[in-house]
Amino acid sequence: MSDNIPRRIVVDDTDARIEYAGSWFLDNTGFLDSLSCTGATYNRTMHGTKRDGATFSFTFEGEYVSIWGTKDTRNLKRNNANSIKDDLSKLPWWQCQIDGFRIPRGDYFPEIDRLTNNMFCDASGLSTSSPHVLTLKVEIDDPQTQTFWLDKIEYAPVPDADISGEVIRVDSSDPSVRYNNTSMNWHPDTETGTQFNQTGVTGTNLSLTFNGTSVSLYGFNEGDTGKRSGTSGRYFIDNSNDVGFDIPGSKMSPSNSSRAIDYYNELFFQSPELEPGTHDMTITFTGPSSGQVQWLSVDYFYVTASEGTRATADLLDSGKSNHTDGDRSGNDDIGVKNGGSEPGGGSMPPGSTTRPVKAPVGGIVGGIVGSIAFLGLLTFIFLKYRKKSKGAKRDTCHFADSIPFLTRYSSGLSPYPYVTPSIFDPRSSRIAPPPAPVLAQAIADMESSDLPIYTLFASSNSSQEGRNGKIPLNQNHNGMRYSQIRMTEPPPDYTVE
Repeated sequence: MSDNIPRRIVVDDTDARIEYAGSWFLDNTGFLDSLSCTGATYNRTMHGTKRDGATFSFTFEGEYVSIWGTKDTRNLKRNNANSIKDDLSKLPWWQCQIDGFRIPRGDYFPEIDRLTNNMFCDASGLSTSSPHVLTLKVEIDDPQTQTFWLDKIEYAPVPDADISGEVIRVDSSDPSVRYNNTSMNWHPDTETGTQFNQTGVTGTNLSLTFNGTSVSLYGFNEGDTGKRSGTSGRYFIDNSNDVGFDIPGSKMSPSNSSRAIDYYNELFFQSPELEPGTHDMTITFTGPSSGQVQWLSVDYFYVTASEGTRATADLLDSGKSNHTDGDRSGNDDIGVKNGGSEPGGGSMPPGSTTRPVKAPVGGIVGGIVGSIAFLGLLTFIFLKYRKKSKGAKRDTCHFADSIPFLTRYSSGLSPYPYVTPSIFDPRSSRIAPPPAPVLAQAIADMESSDLPIYTLFASSNSSQEGRNGKIPLNQNHNGMRYSQIRMTEPPPDYTVE
């Protein structure tokens, strides 16, 4: 899974495993969701505080963890009424620790339409041999104008962990997601900086096999490149009837009703409650395909694990490649029939006992090569046109996905896997590589310091460095990348009561 985003357990702010200290209050209305283009809060709940020094802690076993929350600007006065960005200096501050060692923190999205799904801090490469304690301390300067909101925690569990009843986030890059890409109709979207697998061709489908009691799909809604009309899709699970779902047309900015913008973390559908056990799901784009329309963009799934499910092999069936798979959609009314084999597979018709007549090999090969060349040319022209049409400057909502330390760009037409040319994510202004002289000086200062450090970036010889006080690094990091930021600050003087 080195090219895939690891599966993560999603922990709601209402989960009893999160221990709050200080003055906290609960919102279960999702009152900021409609004002944001970065998706709804998880389960429409948040824990908030106006108390300086309020803390929460969470104990977990895993190699990666992140904290997510919401930006609240209701009581803040803007410096410029026409600005599309907030003054982040007027918002609450926070500090994050793991096992008593401070870790780098993120920041709020600066754009005024991006309120939800802010990543406050994260850490990867943690040891899986013992539990960790994640702690966040809130810093409030003005309780009249500042409110800190926690939405959720995500972490990658240790192998074979019992994940019964947990909600698992499964990225579109996961090998369990099998794309029927025999006609090259699935494409990775690189224009937004965030990466999805998407299709605009009617009848194109994917399948997912999972062990759980419910599943939901989240995707992307395009608006910055021009207003797009709504389309639709459908899914079926096991032998149930097809269920249709809408892919909405472009939506207006929450702060400017005359301008369409991109929306992220859009819920396309949530399945009804299922019997515990293994299920097969197929999702099909039903179009229409012509005109300026929304494509089906697949970002991630939420799967609620069945009782007795383990984190590795039990949750999802990843036995098939996610590049190409045979048609499983059963969508006879759109001209795609399931004949028991992959399209173009050349197998005998169902029930036939007669060997097919051999055709001239040269003619077939020539026809195939010519067809591939022609389709390749059409695809190139189409993508060139689409890229040009998407070349306009994107508006306030972009680069909003939640991918720890990974970039996933691909020059090919296959949906996955993606290469990872850099551990720095160019989508985020919150984490950026420091200039070389600054980084060199920081490393020199760190090497001469006796302070305990927490290292997020593992160099080739980092496992031999052996500094006292360092959190052990897991060398089998399951595809997670380490940040090149090294922290030399000692832990702050506080404890969680």
